[in-house]
Amino acid sequence: MGFSKVMFFSGSILHETFAETETASETIARYSYLDYLRCVTGKLGTFLGQEPCKYLLYKGTPVLNQGSTRFELHQPGTNQFAGTETAVKSVLGTGTVVGAFARTASVASMQPAYNLPAKVYFVRDNKTGAYDVVKDGDELPPGKTRATYTLRGAQTTDAVGNTSSRIIKDDADRFVGQMLKAKIGFPAFSVCDCNSFHTSGYLWGTYAIRSVMDPGSDDAVAILNFDQHQDLGGGALVASDAWGLPTLASVKNGCYLSIGNAASRRSGEGLGGEYQWSTTVALRKDGATTHSPIKVMTVKTQIAQKAISAMTAEEKVQYYGALLSSLSSKWTRVDPLGSAQDCRLSDLKNATLGMPLAPGCTLTLDALDAGELFTCFFQALVQYLGRPIKYVFVTVDRDVIQNHHTQWGDKSLFPNGFTLVRTISTVHEALLAASPQCTLIGVDITGLPESRKVYGQWTDNIQPVASTWEGAEEQILKLFQWGESCLQSQSSATALFMYRMGIIFDNLTKDLKGRALRPYVSDGVRKEISTFWNPLRASFESSQKGGKGLITVVPVSMPPKLEEIASALRSASRTSGYISKEIKTQLIAYANRIDSLLKLEA
Repeated sequence: MGFSKVMFFSGSILHETFAETETASETIARYSYLDYLRCVTGKLGTFLGQEPCKYLLYKGTPVLNQGSTRFELHQPGTNQFAGTETAVKSVLGTGTVVGAFARTASVASMQPAYNLPAKVYFVRDNKTGAYDVVKDGDELPPGKTRATYTLRGAQTTDAVGNTSSRIIKDDADRFVGQMLKAKIGFPAFSVCDCNSFHTSGYLWGTYAIRSVMDPGSDDAVAILNFDQHQDLGGGALVASDAWGLPTLASVKNGCYLSIGNAASRRSGEGLGGEYQWSTTVALRKDGATTHSPIKVMTVKTQIAQKAISAMTAEEKVQYYGALLSSLSSKWTRVDPLGSAQDCRLSDLKNATLGMPLAPGCTLTLDALDAGELFTCFFQALVQYLGRPIKYVFVTVDRDVIQNHHTQWGDKSLFPNGFTLVRTISTVHEALLAASPQCTLIGVDITGLPESRKVYGQWTDNIQPVASTWEGAEEQILKLFQWGESCLQSQSSATALFMYRMGIIFDNLTKDLKGRALRPYVSDGVRKEISTFWNPLRASFESSQKGGKGLITVVPVSMPPKLEEIASALRSASRTSGYISKEIKTQLIAYANRIDSLLKLEA
């Protein structure tokens, strides 16, 4: 069925759900996850649809707070939430506690309304290891130790600003581990409430990576962020504006690209505008972050004069990364007979003053093609890393789309959802041109429209509430549809793997119920096989009936489990008691078929 849809309420934002007669302080005092659920029911109903959706919710009060934040996972039978508090809770049903992490507040402008401190320091419980925050200047609570973390390259216990949804990286990693145990689903399509909690990029990015990769794997990952801001960060604090490098550091090889940064209009507006914008590029090779980000002026003065053929692999990827760093562009309609909103990047030019064209480079700096430029970058990256990009994670901060109506200004490149998804598709196709077997492992979008009454940030270009939400839902739907099409196109190899595994285990489980094999395979092994296969049976049966399989990417935990089962079957064939040649051959044959399946997966 493709993605597992997850609505993620971090408790960071107030949406347009309150009565016009309410004041900001009244809204703040009573807003909760119940209002959020009522809001998304009415505003995102088409996206939510009738299919099951999971809700990862902060259910505490008040919202916009700091400190320990506990989350529960719900999967109700419907996505319709309305009526009284009791009615909404009844529909939501009983949830499962996933875990908690300690965080700073999200929005600095809300500190006075909540009487929140301007600065806090992190503490850790001496018994449980759980983190929390304490107001700067207050005494250390009993049983707690001030937490140590890296800040600007040095170990410290200093207080930090109580904003930007900061989390200690170890705490975030522990929570992601709890997410993995909670069976949230994979691959996930997550919608986060607030782009002042784009800390979600780290949570969902590492969730996707840890779902398919073992620690220490050499496989390369591309992390693609479409965002008004760089969101680079680093060190041991993860934040809404500082999660890119920490996510990249969770793998040994790969890249982090933040695309659409700091857009400004040179002329015109909307689809008729000309824009200047940037892409932030960071690289990681063999466990070391080598460029964070690529230094454009170094490339301009020390590398760009070299011939492409004379550049090292590292110099080449820096050169193309530098070309991506500063661009100007317009929008051109894709199909004259299609939607006027569906436009692609055009008139693309490198906007770095004085950037020379490297001798032998086939590009033209004042007439670039987005697909060709990104393809050159990814091809150079593959050469530099010495391996293809195996996985890609995509996240979108809605502040990169015009009229986003979040607290950030409208320095946004993309006029609408069409242009955003068209560009994401262009970048993804360029990645596939360099790494044809690259697999999409997750998509995240964060930053739903915010309450203008509460934030009071908008002084011009204010859109009606209804059209603001219509635009947000259209963007989410288009991104979801693009992701689903990617999963379908990449599922052919996985479909073959699942089909062959289905045939093997469908026959094996049936044989183990019969009188022939059952006496020679222990109760423990039979239970292990059933525990493995029963959750996957529906995927196999669906594919047999012409439907879509439920598994589009082979989870990292699956091959080791298959190896264990094959080994157990071989051990059963070597029993010390009497076993007929026919039974021995049958057990070994199943083990060999599983071995063959593992070679296909590799």
